[in-house]
Amino acid sequence: MNEPDAGRVTHRDKDGRPLELLEWARLHEDLAYRLVAETQVGDALVRTQWEGIDDGVQVACMWHTGVRRDGRWTTIWEGYWPCTLDEAVAEHEQVAADVLDLKFAMVLLPPADN
Repeated sequence: MNEPDAGRVTHRDKDGRPLELLEWARLHEDLAYRLVAETQVGDALVRTQWEGIDDGVQVACMWHTGVRRDGRWTTIWEGYWPCTLDEAVAEHEQVAADVLDLKFAMVLLPPADN
């Protein structure tokens, strides 16, 4: 993947190819394109999706994995940000396994009473 100039954001497709802003926006509105994987684990939903934003500092915005329980989403970070589709799929599978093994207990705890 070619790195953007420092301070310049590049929008990229799932294969890492640069996109014009309007093409990125069209793809970003398409949930079928954005969705990488979705796994139900008990009453939690693990979802990984393409975001397509390369900020030139880190590729943290290319892929995103989160867990939803009781209507709340929590971002999950496995210690690195995936840079490729294959890495995003692997991260998704690891997060789903960790949720199953209760390694993300804070995600699975019931909401606090207010």
